[in-house]
Order: sequence, then structure tokens, then C-alpha cells
Amino acid sequence: MIQTEYLTEKDLEIFAVSYAEYFNAEGDNWTYERAYRRLHQMWNIEDGIGLKAVCGDKICGILQGHLNWFDDAPDLYIQEVLVLREYQSCGIGSRLIKEAEQWGKIRGAMCAFLETISDSRHEKFYGQLGYHTKTDLVYKKKKIVKV
Repeated sequence: MIQTEYLTEKDLEIFAVSYAEYFNAEGDNWTYERAYRRLHQMWNIEDGIGLKAVCGDKICGILQGHLNWFDDAPDLYIQEVLVLREYQSCGIGSRLIKEAEQWGKIRGAMCAFLETISDSRHEKFYGQLGYHTKTDLVYKKKKIVKV
């Protein structure tokens, strides 16, 4: 049985290993320290939410996000959704997202945004949850180099 709970700081220490392993298997170069720092940074954001899915005694997925305030209402920004490979296609990601949306709705959020890889698998998954690609927003990137 899968349970969802709020993330604790101790959970971040445990899950940072799985986080680094997950992305390193895709060709990234994460260390435990960098993974923990990223997870902790998101967890520590004001008006943030951190959820975990627990399968038995293992954290099998996480979601982290926060409210971003504007003049009329906040928006929910989902920064990270990660379900470990062996637990994907079991409804865990959908459950985490729906719980985060409910959390945001209770706090006045009118919209939810997330950033994801643009491929057919992610488009299908998030599309089934009602997310669509925004065409009026553009993600800009500039490489800055140390001097």
C-alpha cells in the first residue's frame, strides 16, 4: 500500500541518494551533496510543499513545489516530481500532483504550473492530469561563466 505524507528534513537526507542515482542513470553527474542541497533548497522555500510517497518502508516518490504570490492570488509552482523507475505507472505521480493541487487550492491558488521535459511520455502523463503546454510563456536560458 502506498501512503503519502509531508517530507521531513530527514527524508531529504535519505532520498538524496535515490535522487542522484536516478539522474546519474540518465547520464547526469549528481553527487549526494548536490542532490541533498537541491532537495533541501526546494523544501526550505517559504509557502512550500514537500510530499513523499512511501511504499512499505521506502520513499518511492517525491513532489516539491511552492506558492508564487501575485496581486490577486497565488499560483502553485510544482518544481520537482520524481517517482523511482520501479514504481512508475502505479499512479504515484498522479496522486502526488493531485494532493499538491488540493493543497494549493485550499491556500487560494488559481493555477498550477510545472516545468518538465518535452517528450511524448511526459506530454501524455501531464496531459492526462489536465496540464497543457503554454504558448504565451517562453523559457529563456543564458549561460554565464565564472570569470
